[in-house]
Amino acid sequence: MPLRALVAVIVTTVVMLVPRAWADTAWERYKARFMMPDGRIIDTANGNVSHTEGQGFAMLLAVANNDRPAFDKLWQWTDNTLRNKSNGLFLLAL
Repeated sequence: MPLRALVAVIVTTVVMLVPRAWADTAWERYKARFMMPDGRIIDTANGNVSHTEGQGFAMLLAVANNDRPAFDKLWQWTDNTLRNKSNGLFLLAL
């Protein structure tokens, strides 16, 4: 299993198991650190690029935290920026 996938599984599992208040705090810290106001998730360890997997992971976290406004921003940025308009597929990174 690739390292990113393993980290995603671990983080998702932890978020599901920790008390709700901890999860809320962790989600707010995640957004403050990685989410731009327009919904872009930046990979701070990789030159501040954005990846489809980062956007998707953040959307999953938004759903897990019942944060519809964040999900909508994430989806809008992803759809507007990473989707190839000619074939509908998403770019891997930007």
